[in-house]
Amino acid sequence: MSDKNLTNPNVETEQQNEVMNTEAPVIAEIEDEEALTLADVDAQALGTLGVEFDADEGVVLIDDEETFTGLVDENGMFEIETKKKDAQGNKIKKKVKARRKHDYSIGIMKEENYGPLLPFIRDINVTDINWNGSQLWIDDITKGRYLSEVKLDKDFVDTFATRVSNVVSKGFNKYSARLEAETEELRITVIHESVSHTGKAISIRKTPAVKRINFMESIRNGEYCSVEVANIMSNAVKAHNNIIVVGLPGVGKTELVKFLTNYIRDYERVITIEDTLELHYKDINPEKDALEFKVNDTTFTYSDAIKASLRLLPQWILLSEARSVEVKYLLESVSTGAKCLTTLHTDDVQKIPERILNMMGQLEDRESVKNNIYTFFDIGILIDKAQDEKTGKITRWVSQICYFDRENDENKCVMLVDDGKLTGETFSDYYMKKFNKAGIADPFKYTYID
Repeated sequence: MSDKNLTNPNVETEQQNEVMNTEAPVIAEIEDEEALTLADVDAQALGTLGVEFDADEGVVLIDDEETFTGLVDENGMFEIETKKKDAQGNKIKKKVKARRKHDYSIGIMKEENYGPLLPFIRDINVTDINWNGSQLWIDDITKGRYLSEVKLDKDFVDTFATRVSNVVSKGFNKYSARLEAETEELRITVIHESVSHTGKAISIRKTPAVKRINFMESIRNGEYCSVEVANIMSNAVKAHNNIIVVGLPGVGKTELVKFLTNYIRDYERVITIEDTLELHYKDINPEKDALEFKVNDTTFTYSDAIKASLRLLPQWILLSEARSVEVKYLLESVSTGAKCLTTLHTDDVQKIPERILNMMGQLEDRESVKNNIYTFFDIGILIDKAQDEKTGKITRWVSQICYFDRENDENKCVMLVDDGKLTGETFSDYYMKKFNKAGIADPFKYTYID
């Protein structure tokens, strides 16, 4: 008799709203005296253009730069077709003035201060921007990592470092050689040339509140995974399994976690715990019950946050990355009934239990803790990626899925997916009971749950 219970995920196409914003949205204000209401515009038609009308503010939001450039004239005006008609029965069009909704200002540091880096910051597909003193390297989710033709001159780099220094009110010299500044969507690090022999180094990490990987398209064409594999993942969330997404840096672990949050019910309280905001759960799921904790190394650590969260009745704890001893408290939290979604670095789902044990440090009863890992953690998912050497295109896929079980005092890691393909293994009776309780008869088939 198995001690565990597992769920099988499916991609919930009815509820799939891929927010593939490609640039900071823009706002357009109504130019004439009569403000538009929601009833005056065709919201669905605007949506097909990547435009959203905000009735409260009387503005429209445009998702990406390409759309913005194509729809906004040289005077910065956007033309919107209303449902109103003139005396001849023609629909009335109104022009609105466009401006960006989100900018990347940090204190006194404005968008224009990013200079030649701004186009990369605005490109939603760009995840990382790195200047090594002589070269600008860009990480792009579609193009991969490439060397940009853009060159930063010394004056710009020095001025940029000075501005960051002023923003954080911290000196920047050989005695204080690292600067860090942060917004909700950017994390900036500057390293002084006294410790970086190649020159001042700049690193900008982008964490926008959008889903940057088009999972639905990649599932439909079989690139990311098969429909059956996708069903396993979505059903696993619906059946309240504890899920650990693993892979090497840059494979898209956090992006998959964002995607899987679609299948958390609106009324289930979610607490996210991060040192840098990357999940943006509340922004992506504004209608859902959520608390977002931001931790640090001193006053509110990961361990503090996990322990505090248990007093706040969470149904789910979303830990952006399990890195160290805090995993001990995560294990304690799931043993109390809270469910978790988290990520960690390893290259095989079968290594997850040992990886967790090693992160816990010295343990008095290592074997007992290992048994608890197999008992309370349910699903392991490995994401892999490859880059085409000729085109530079990045391909990501689900390489492995397993479930952990403890049956007859024996720990098991059962591989459901290996090398991207179903193995033919099925879920144990314990897991099937868990799926059935959630209204899921077959975890390999899509199940709509209200």
